[in-house]
Amino acid sequence: KQCNPGTVCSSGSCTTSCGEGLTKCGNACIDTTNNPSHCGVCNNSCIVPNASSVYCANSTCYASACNSGNFLNAQKLCTANSLTQCGSVNNNCTTLAGWSAGSCNNGVCQATNCKAGYHLESHVCVADSATACGQPAVDCTQYYIESKVETVACIDGECKIFCKTGYGDCDGDLSTGCETSLIYNDDHCGGCGNACTASKPNCDGITCV
Repeated sequence: KQCNPGTVCSSGSCTTSCGEGLTKCGNACIDTTNNPSHCGVCNNSCIVPNASSVYCANSTCYASACNSGNFLNAQKLCTANSLTQCGSVNNNCTTLAGWSAGSCNNGVCQATNCKAGYHLESHVCVADSATACGQPAVDCTQYYIESKVETVACIDGECKIFCKTGYGDCDGDLSTGCETSLIYNDDHCGGCGNACTASKPNCDGITCV
């Protein structure tokens, strides 16, 4: 139904004036406090930068969803993702544990490089441990290959083995464990590479005599 000149449509009826709380916009009575096409005043169509969906509340335009590469902040506006604000204002990728380099991808921090003592797992920097050491991560516990190995550890991103008393990893090959006896061994007397000399040619326990 079209209202006659001099009247406006209000709540489905033609009337000479708008009711309380309504504003005459053209030939219609509008509640400008919540109308996204007439937000606050007539013909003020809501446009929020980088928003994919908007609404009007209390005569102010807000975003309800944002375009890709942006996130909805506490003020209901859209903020561009960045390394220091990734998916939310408080998500700073650069302060995440072990982070060295990476990017913010669709609001998610994705590391590409980690600080010493960390390694990558699915774009997250994870602290090194004996079961996941270095990059790519290695399980150091595999070097418990025989009883002469006392313990294993991850140090500076590399697996290290520690031998029981009287044994040593003299060939430097983790896969052979603590292969060398350091007792009564003329070539490794008390320690790897400690060879007895001509003046003291024999290893008596751990001492050249």
